[in-house]
Amino acid sequence: MKLRSILARGSGVASLTTRSLRGAAAIEYMQLHAARTALNVFVHRSADSDIPPEKYPAIHRAALNACDALDGVKDGLIEDPARCRFDPHVLECKSGEGPSCLTPAQVETARGMYAPIKEPSAGSVVSPALLQPGSELGWAGLRALNRCEMPWNRSSWNRSSIVAASC
Repeated sequence: MKLRSILARGSGVASLTTRSLRGAAAIEYMQLHAARTALNVFVHRSADSDIPPEKYPAIHRAALNACDALDGVKDGLIEDPARCRFDPHVLECKSGEGPSCLTPAQVETARGMYAPIKEPSAGSVVSPALLQPGSELGWAGLRALNRCEMPWNRSSWNRSSIVAASC
């Protein structure tokens, strides 16, 4: 109702709003960017938490093994990823690190990739999970977007630092 009254008045804000609404996708971009940033911070929370792209196929195979047949057909596809209860712990390395197993920190990272984004202090869900089992081969694209070499850390960030990013 409020939006209609603003549009009816014909103000500059209404004109801008009208242009923004017409044909716009139904995506809350700011929430999506905030969720991707939170996921990026989680994935890179320590030196050993990052999962190298060489391990994505092993995670994908394990997710398929756990969930492909849930629809009654083993066809290399997870029909309903929301029904999949894949736990990356099955890939935890037994002795030493290898290309087809995950360290304990990487297991937690993989679990977090599938989890909803939660507010740290209260634990309430602020965004649904961005990724689902079956998406692992696409994680490399996220990695490319998230791995810019930033010349700052959380304590030294300021707006002028953005210009210095090399990505």
